[in-house]
Amino acid sequence: MFTVEGNKEYSEQIKKSQFIGNLASVTSPDEVKEFINSINTRYKDATHNCWAYVIGIDGQTCHCSDAGEPSGTAGKPILGALQKHQLSNVVCVVTRYFGGTKLGIRGLIEAYRHITEETIRLAKLKEMIIKDYYEIITDYNQADKLKHTLVEMGALLISNDYQAEVTFNISALPESGVREFLENSQNAGILKYRYLKTEY
Repeated sequence: MFTVEGNKEYSEQIKKSQFIGNLASVTSPDEVKEFINSINTRYKDATHNCWAYVIGIDGQTCHCSDAGEPSGTAGKPILGALQKHQLSNVVCVVTRYFGGTKLGIRGLIEAYRHITEETIRLAKLKEMIIKDYYEIITDYNQADKLKHTLVEMGALLISNDYQAEVTFNISALPESGVREFLENSQNAGILKYRYLKTEY
């Protein structure tokens, strides 16, 4: 999956209607709502502000709106373009100022898809590298050896806390084998670990 860096805007006139695409990086439904509201405010005199968003590591959360256009002619083409490019954690709003010439169902679908595609083309994309995060607790005798082994496996050490025991937090790629190593080490009584989250 990929996401975008920052925001990107693209504008084009199609059969006398002015279309404006706005694409942004988001991480939550609240950020999606905030961005859509900001576009609605900026283009409050527009005929339509249609939108779609995709959120999640696998793009599992998505939604779209035709915002008054005929059903299926705006939101779905916008969403389809986002999914075609394997984008997630993104929202796209396509604004339309009606110019007096009707585009028809097919024309609307093609216009909204085209504007979204062009906005994506201008945006800077980055791959979403998925990482698992863990908290590890061990004793002083094992700490340095464990950290060395985990770093050799490609894990990133995020923090250390030396108290009665040593607690450190790491991140690692899911395919690195770190989780299996932690599970085996915990079963051997070398450490205790807790899976925290998976993020990119």
